Amino acid sequence: MPKEAIDLDRLVSRFLLGEIKSDNPLLEFVTQDSISFPVFQDSGLNVLLGSEGNGKTKFLTFVIGKLLDRVNNKDDPFYKRKILLVDTERPESQYAYTINHILEKSNLEPDTIFNSLELLSVIDLYPPEIIGAINDHLKQSPDQEYIVIIDHILNMVLDMNSTTEGTQIDQFLKSLISKRHILIVSIHKPNTGISKGLGHIGGTIHRLASFVLDINNNDEGNGFNIKHIKSRISAKNKLTFTFFKDQKGNIDTDLTPLLITQKQNSDKSQLASEILISFIQQDYKTKKELLELISLANEWESTSSSAHTFYKNYMKELIEFQGSEMILSDKAKKIIENETR
Repeated sequence: MPKEAIDLDRLVSRFLLGEIKSDNPLLEFVTQDSISFPVFQDSGLNVLLGSEGNGKTKFLTFVIGKLLDRVNNKDDPFYKRKILLVDTERPESQYAYTINHILEKSNLEPDTIFNSLELLSVIDLYPPEIIGAINDHLKQSPDQEYIVIIDHILNMVLDMNSTTEGTQIDQFLKSLISKRHILIVSIHKPNTGISKGLGHIGGTIHRLASFVLDINNNDEGNGFNIKHIKSRISAKNKLTFTFFKDQKGNIDTDLTPLLITQKQNSDKSQLASEILISFIQQDYKTKKELLELISLANEWESTSSSAHTFYKNYMKELIEFQGSEMILSDKAKKIIENETR
């Protein structure tokens, strides 16, 4: 049976009557300076990019807590929607940590949370079986609209560079969108600074996405830096925001996110130049010595992951190490030359 064309008159009428609403931020945060920062879109596919160990799961847990407030607010258009968290990496037993964190931070009663949030662990399934498991779960409540969150979507395929599996994932996500479900998926990205997910799957998801966020640990190690990569609801926001961590390493819901200005980034680039000059003047040769200088310059207690992050973000373009060999870039040589004039 041929597919009928869209009735444009009916479509416009539904929009004017308010039956179809324009897309808006799914969540929105405001800094102390009243600068708005949208997080995800309230329709279609949303993507969270991040290298391994850079807080994707923790940020999604934070997002779930905020979404629970929306779906339980009688005045919210998402009232009575449900949230489905599909975790492809953790067994059912490890969900307890996520639930406990949400219970600690939420103002909602446990029963209210449990009625709004559904959890599906698929770690024991063969990757091609995961799509069927999600579809089967959603079919149990065919009239229910969900916010479906898939943490680590690459585990749903055998080969992240497979065009066949890429097409299957694409069709699966489109089918959920057509049923009015809102999607949020996380995916690993390369460590090379490329702002899309790994493999052919990453490219497929990026093209389909309405909204893409990038997350990484900040240099100080006390928060996560979040920035927009793609947005169809507004001009892409080129600003970066820091969401601070609490003592357990989760996002602190009591603290307002901080805007990272270009000046702050410029200051760090200047600091990187000063560290480089000190490194050369002291006749240091090793990466270990450089990391110690980075920690000292930033007043960090010891050489930690923060020092490695600072090196990657601000100093790798200046100086690299291959075995026992130290390699200075042309930019680094100019910085040193200007200092010695």
